[in-house]
Amino acid sequence: FFFKQKTAYEMQRGLVGSEMCIRDRAETELHELSHMWFGDLVTMKWWNDLWLNESFATFISNLCMNIGPGLDKYRYSWVTFHKDKSKAYKLDQELTNHPITGSVENTEEAENIFDAITYTKGASTLKQLYYLIGHEVFCNGLKEYFSKYQWKNIELKDFLGSLQKALKQADSTINLESWAQQWLTTKGVNELIPEIISADGKISEFRIHQNIAVNGDPIYLSLIHI
Repeated sequence: FFFKQKTAYEMQRGLVGSEMCIRDRAETELHELSHMWFGDLVTMKWWNDLWLNESFATFISNLCMNIGPGLDKYRYSWVTFHKDKSKAYKLDQELTNHPITGSVENTEEAENIFDAITYTKGASTLKQLYYLIGHEVFCNGLKEYFSKYQWKNIELKDFLGSLQKALKQADSTINLESWAQQWLTTKGVNELIPEIISADGKISEFRIHQNIAVNGDPIYLSLIHI
């Protein structure tokens, strides 16, 4: 159904066979293939950890296109991914926003979190984590994760535990519990407000005020002086 829908959209706009069309199909196929690991081999225990399926599938598909052998023509995948984040930014400022991982009471509620926050914001956060701990540690953590929890149902703490173990083996002091609390369990986007102070036609000070946008959680309030 999904491919029929996309094909109809592409035909209407004369996009069939275009570079954008081929890129989107490649990303979709890699996304669905990744569910063999993130979703089938290891499955979330409840809907509050839906992101362990969908955020991962979105992140891994773009990562594969960026570094995978034989996929050189897709090396710009993060550029396209960045454009897609605009949907997540918009949703994350609305009254119906939600954290990447949070309370989900029932399956009816779960239907409402199949959105850009879970898919794209979640994938963006995983991209941040990937570069924070490094490729080797990230891969070692996933090996531990799949080996320990294959054919089982998991929660966020299980995923973090596998990565934390890999970090410990690499003699890293990064605390993933603190990272998850800041990035996965909060909602909303920060708002940056520039302030320029000038005198005699010259800029004497440039300040960046950082606030929390409407419907956001109170994280990272700061004032940056340059």
